[in-house]
Amino acid sequence: MPRRQYKTTFTCAEPGCREAETYTHDTRRDEESMRDLRRQIPFRCVRHKNPERYMKPGNETVRRVLVATARTEPLPGHKPHLSWVPENGESGSSIASGPGFYADANEFPEGTRLVVTVQTEIPAALHAAPA
Repeated sequence: MPRRQYKTTFTCAEPGCREAETYTHDTRRDEESMRDLRRQIPFRCVRHKNPERYMKPGNETVRRVLVATARTEPLPGHKPHLSWVPENGESGSSIASGPGFYADANEFPEGTRLVVTVQTEIPAALHAAPA
């Protein structure tokens, strides 16, 4: 007979938002631990966690800059291991990818900037007569 599972559902903390996340836990302790975490750090959906990165009409272009940065001292005779780190960020990954590109920071010199710009083109704006 399978063990009982405990479910918790949290609604986005932004007023009026109905997005939710649901977790399944094997023990009451895990369930209570998640409830404690959400009391300290309320759940925010993708739309409200980083609103400046969420694309929608009025926010049609998003731009991110990542910098190839050495995170540790290299071993003697070795190149430094580089990671793509957001400007003013503390950590990153050696690989950055998205639709149409794949970039390994270790293929570039330290300090290289990877600028990724995403832009939506709304049909009505494409066909509007110039002012």
